[in-house]
Amino acid sequence: MYANVKVTVLVDNYAAEGFEAEHGLAFWIEVVDGDGSIVKTILFDTGQSGHVLERNAEKCGIDLATADCLVLSHGHYDHTGGLKVVVNKKPTIKVYGHSKLDIERYSIKDKANPRAIDLPLEIQSVWKQLKERRQIEYTDDSVMLCDRIGITGFVKRETEYEDVGGPFYLDNKAQHDDLIEDDQSLWIRTNHGLVIVAGCSHAGIINTITQVKQVTNEERVHAVIGGFHLVNANEERMSKTIRSLRGIKILKLAACHCTGDEALMHLSKAFPENYVEVQAGRSFSF
Repeated sequence: MYANVKVTVLVDNYAAEGFEAEHGLAFWIEVVDGDGSIVKTILFDTGQSGHVLERNAEKCGIDLATADCLVLSHGHYDHTGGLKVVVNKKPTIKVYGHSKLDIERYSIKDKANPRAIDLPLEIQSVWKQLKERRQIEYTDDSVMLCDRIGITGFVKRETEYEDVGGPFYLDNKAQHDDLIEDDQSLWIRTNHGLVIVAGCSHAGIINTITQVKQVTNEERVHAVIGGFHLVNANEERMSKTIRSLRGIKILKLAACHCTGDEALMHLSKAFPENYVEVQAGRSFSF
């Protein structure tokens, strides 16, 4: 049984002293065996710009070229923007992502000003090359990386109070809603329960945790780290999310990135003994 999971935050909206922040997310995940040997090293998402990912990794003493694989949580620019940097570092890297990761998509709060939030043009080109070289394993359904590490694939939407978390569309006229079907998370089974790593939880953080528990047949959730996308959550959603999280009894709750400052405040007050503050440059052992 694996003894430890170490997650180093390479990109987040906030950064520890000496590190850089940007609106984006990237985690360096090391799954370590009982004898201290590394079982699997995973880069989860790549941030927005690439240079923040690269510089923060260097400051952490992390060589991106040593990643066993790259897992992309979904196809928004702030999670995929560093893809070119990663591929340049390791041209042969295997990438896990949903088949709809590279579709056209927009955030439209004002119909007069649609904002493209899909893969940047440069990253689209890299994605195409990865396709041609057959380095992408599609994760529309659940995929196992090894016997104790898995990717959710499409997450079922079951709660009545969770939604994708914003005004997201497939076209710049706001005529077709984007359900963000490519949203997925990573899970790792440990001696003390599941460690769940989320990108933005556009499927809903409760839906995500519920699906992982069902897939793994494991009730214990040791830690959840990543974006919860509660930045636009109303009072009802926030209240019901907290109530559901209390029922799950998570030991370490490490929300960040798109969770939103107000939601982070609510979570820290609701779980004072379990809440963990996340910043780029920090490492956590679960």
